[in-house]
Amino acid sequence: ALVALAGAVFLARRRAHARAPRAATWGCGYAAPTPRIQYTASSFAATLTRLFRGVLRPDTHPPRVDGPLPGPARFAEHPRDAVLDGAVVPLFARAGRALARVRQLQSGRVQLYLLLLFVAVLVLLASTLPIGELLEGLWKS
Repeated sequence: ALVALAGAVFLARRRAHARAPRAATWGCGYAAPTPRIQYTASSFAATLTRLFRGVLRPDTHPPRVDGPLPGPARFAEHPRDAVLDGAVVPLFARAGRALARVRQLQSGRVQLYLLLLFVAVLVLLASTLPIGELLEGLWKS
């Protein structure tokens, strides 16, 4: 009984003088946090990505687990940009193909430039003509 009493007193004194371990304020209970346990942008956006899955159509890369003792695995999910991938990139690609044909006009031949300038001046002059009055005169006669 004397040994048990001495042991109880020893443990009580030891607990009274023991200090709580120090850790970072926002360490979430981890004494030695590493970047691997941090939240990522994907984890913050996961709820919205799941909610708008039909619009965002994310590319999902699930982890590959092979064999009885698989190595480290990763999960990745990349939402597509609907406006950029669905409208802007195809529009600019189409415009690039169309402008490649126009680029042939810039072959460096002066005669072609003069012809284009002459046609442009004729079009501008024709746009100043009172075409409506001319057409009315043709229909009346």
